[in-house]
Amino acid sequence: MNQNNLEQLTKDYIHNYLHNEYMDDLRFIFQKDYEYENGRCPWLRDFNAADAKSKIDNRAETDPLWHFVFSSIFLYQLMAYITIKDDMNHNGYKSPNEAAYEEFMDSDKFQEFLDHSGWPDFGLDIWQEFSAKYSQKKINGLNELLDRYGLVIPFLNYRFQLASIFDVLQRLLQEELSRLDVSKEVKIRIVDCANENSQKVLSILLNTKTPVVEDYLQHEYKEDIKNIFEDREKGWFGIDDYQRTETWPDAEKRNFDLSQENPSRHFVLSSVLLFHFAVGVAINDERYYKHTFSEGIDEFYGRLTGWPRIGLNYWKILSTGDSEEGFQPKQVNYILDHFGLMRNGIPDRSSEFVLSCIFNTMLGLLDDALLKWNISDEAKVGVSIRVQSHLNGIKKILKSGYKPF
Repeated sequence: MNQNNLEQLTKDYIHNYLHNEYMDDLRFIFQKDYEYENGRCPWLRDFNAADAKSKIDNRAETDPLWHFVFSSIFLYQLMAYITIKDDMNHNGYKSPNEAAYEEFMDSDKFQEFLDHSGWPDFGLDIWQEFSAKYSQKKINGLNELLDRYGLVIPFLNYRFQLASIFDVLQRLLQEELSRLDVSKEVKIRIVDCANENSQKVLSILLNTKTPVVEDYLQHEYKEDIKNIFEDREKGWFGIDDYQRTETWPDAEKRNFDLSQENPSRHFVLSSVLLFHFAVGVAINDERYYKHTFSEGIDEFYGRLTGWPRIGLNYWKILSTGDSEEGFQPKQVNYILDHFGLMRNGIPDRSSEFVLSCIFNTMLGLLDDALLKWNISDEAKVGVSIRVQSHLNGIKKILKSGYKPF
């Protein structure tokens, strides 16, 4: 399977979720009769706000993860809608010291964007009230906006997940804009403004000015690895000697305790560590079986990423050799059971969507590192293909109803 096909699998799943589960949620909550298949975007105007909020609140009580996923998607799409409307109306609302835009998206192109993407049309009233540029409330009205739609939830419990969902939707926004016949200048301007506004939203919701993904990987992730698996001599994560039987029961118990005490934190730890296993095995397979490169391992794990380095003992157990097929069930089960990961599984589509977003965000970081890595293009493509194949293998096992031993 080639790289484009693997990338499309991830995109297809996320698109499928947005165009089915999420669209059904919008239809039920706002009682709007629309069909995406006929090219009509959700029209979120003139709805019963109290009734919609009540439905969201009731669902939130029984399914908090659904509430988080729905709220995250809805909030980003609303922010993107306001961002695009700000850009479209810049010349009419700009201050005297601001330059006019020579090119901008017109109403027909905006409707084309909404119809093709299926993203909601939230209406002029919402834009005028909460415009990031021209409203008195600006982004500071975020809490009022969350409360109006019943989106006030403990985002702090889902920091990394929220940042990953926003990251994925930012990429989808860029992809949808790329299809439009508007100038490159307009597309870049909108994408940049949307990214800036989404970072402002994250900083308000999470009370931080630090990039969430990078901060998690540098601090909380390392802290959990050290607390659970105990720091070893090889870097901050010496996993190579971790097969020693006298240490395994303690680590298994610590990971089980984390899964019970803080399921969200355990889920993120498991997701990122599974990703790093996929990277470690892919790199070693490409190096020792395909022989596309021989030097540069220390550069990748040191200067470029700072990620945990999976040792040769585990690579030999998990290697897929010359094959570019992903992890098979026995390999995935070994990782999950031996390291006590994903103790709660992914029991529903909301969990699968979050896992897909986390994997997608980590793939973006991997792509950035591969671009800077001083190895051949053939080796870079080979590593990327193998990682994505392994991630698909992991998802298949988790979706099949994996239960830890």
